[in-house]
Amino acid sequence: MAETDRVSGVGSAGFPGVAFPIPGDAKSVVISFVCDGSDPFSVELGDSMALRQSPLGGTCGEPVELAWPILPATGETLSVMVTGETAWSATPTFSTEEFAYDRALEADCTAFADVYSALTNADSGFVHYGAFDETDWRTRVDAATQELAALAAGPTSGIRVELESMSTALTETDRVPGQSMAGTEDALGRVTVACHVNHTPLVLSAEFGG
Repeated sequence: MAETDRVSGVGSAGFPGVAFPIPGDAKSVVISFVCDGSDPFSVELGDSMALRQSPLGGTCGEPVELAWPILPATGETLSVMVTGETAWSATPTFSTEEFAYDRALEADCTAFADVYSALTNADSGFVHYGAFDETDWRTRVDAATQELAALAAGPTSGIRVELESMSTALTETDRVPGQSMAGTEDALGRVTVACHVNHTPLVLSAEFGG
């Protein structure tokens, strides 16, 4: 592991951000990030979307450690989003070791993204596009609910509790047409964070819209 000079700033450094030199042999990095105050922040290494990685965030205050894989295409820039003129600093520690993906979590994130896509497409198609009626909406949601129940019941990773919680909510809630995921917001937020930290973000497939 090799620690290099910290990068710091005041206020947001939007994409592509500030210069962030990466040693040629580095395969992963842990960044100790700290910012003043208690507002939310978000940090992105290179172009996360192009790399199918994730920006990472949290709340200012105490230093937090944020980790990323480093790929051949990783850009040597760091983007930081903070509130107003918040002061921040990022101290990187690079490693020649590969980023330790949780493969079980990756599989669950991928499988859940399919369920999440099906539910959001059902809501979008019914509410915004009038692509089908309430009966078809319920058929779609029922099918996605069964898929989620099967995923939650399987040999899942560290998001098992959240998957079970969402499965219960979808099964037991008297659904309002167009609001298939009502009651799952907290669990969904925790799943999203876990998948982001693992750099296996939820990639949704949109059936409607441009």
